[in-house]
Formats: sequence, structure tokens, C-alpha cells
Amino acid sequence: MSHLIKALGRGTPTLPGRDKYISLQRFRISNRDFAGNQVGNLLLFELYSSTITKIRRGDIVEVVYSGSRHEELTTYFGDSIQSISELDWVATAGGLAIGFLVALIEVPLPGGSSFALGAAAGPLIAGLILGALQRTGQVARQLPRAANYTLRQLGLMLFLAAVGVSSGTAFTSSVFTLQGLVAIVLAGAVSLAGCGSFLVFVWLMGKSATRANGGVDGLLGQPAVLQYALENSSDSRIMSGYTATFAVALIYKVVVIPVLLVV
Repeated sequence: MSHLIKALGRGTPTLPGRDKYISLQRFRISNRDFAGNQVGNLLLFELYSSTITKIRRGDIVEVVYSGSRHEELTTYFGDSIQSISELDWVATAGGLAIGFLVALIEVPLPGGSSFALGAAAGPLIAGLILGALQRTGQVARQLPRAANYTLRQLGLMLFLAAVGVSSGTAFTSSVFTLQGLVAIVLAGAVSLAGCGSFLVFVWLMGKSATRANGGVDGLLGQPAVLQYALENSSDSRIMSGYTATFAVALIYKVVVIPVLLVV
């Protein structure tokens, strides 16, 4: 290696670094004009004598460039933490509007009755579809990480508060009765049987333990269990398993319960 360095020139410090002639720097892409573009379409070398060497999660790129072009590249990419952390209210409100419109669609059932997805399943289905598309034009259909965590915590607190307010009186009046104890035992047995069979099925499919953990959270339909799992592990597969299972379970309940009522 020493002979190669002597033949080529001189050694450089550990990158990322910067000297008078060449630099390697990370930039955050907060310029919305980049939406939908490919790296080959940016013409970085022609415009700024620069080349992208690596793309990281969070819209971060590593760029090799001439040391004198740093300010130009900063302006070109945007490189703003605030911009990529802000919630796009147009995308959010538009997605909710689509979800509520889907929730209003009524599907007729035999016997003259009908059912609708409702305000919970409608936005959920719209969110799944828009999230799979990732972006429509220049509108990104993904929440910034900071906004995602904030809304998740706020939603969990509101959910638990609403459940406590609406069910507190009934819970305290029935929990220590025979009927309440029977209900608790049956709920525990059903949960253990359902979660146990689900874990066996996931194991047979060869899925990871973290994804199975998220799937169990979704099967129970309990955000508090999900929050406990996320506090003990930052693996993103927990959330993906929860999202997939919870969505399927919710849609299944919305579709099956009206049919059972008719039958």
C-alpha cells in the first residue's frame, strides 16, 4: 500500500474530509425540485464537477466535489434539516380527505342492510395505498421521522385517554364480579390461543422474531403493546409487522361483523 501511495501521490485524511482541492461531504436533499428525479439526471459533474458516491436513508447523499463548490452545492441540494422535518400539510390533509371519502362508500348486503369502512378503516386504507406509492408527482406520501414519532405518541395518549374515559365506569363496576372475572379469563384464553397460533404460523414461514412481535401487536389491536415493544427495540420490522397485521385485522372485522349480524 505504501508503494501505491507513493506512485499515485500522497495519502489523504480519513473521509469525510475536506482539503483545498477535493472534498467529500454529506448533504441533505431538502430541495423539492429533486422529487422524482434519478441520480443520472442531475448533471452534477457537468454543473459542479461533482459526483454522488453514496445515498443514505433520510434523503442524504455523499458527494465528492471540488473544495470551492461547497456553497453552490449547499444551495443546490437545500441541505436544510428544518425543511425535511416539516410536515407537509397538503399531503396530509389530502390523504385524510381521500380516506374520509372512501369511508363514506356504503356496500349493500343481503337483507337490505349495508356497511361502510368508517372513519378508522377509510383513512387506513388510503394511507396504505398512498404509502405504497411513496409520492405522487412532487408530493411525498411519507411522514418525516420526527413528525411520525410525535403523532404516534400523541395518538397513543389520546387513544388510551378516550378508552379510559368511556370504559372506566363499566370496568370498575364489573371487574370484581363473577361475570367480569369470567370475561377476563376468556379474553386471556382467546388472546393466548390466537397469538400462539399466529407465532407458530410465522415461525413456519421463517419470519424474524421482531416482525412476529409487531404482528402480535397488530393482532391484538392494542397500540400500548406496540409502544412497549418499540421502547425495547428500535427495529423497524416491528412497525412493519404491526401495520400489515393491524390493517388486515381491521378490514376483516369491518367486513365480517356486518355479515355476522345479518346471518
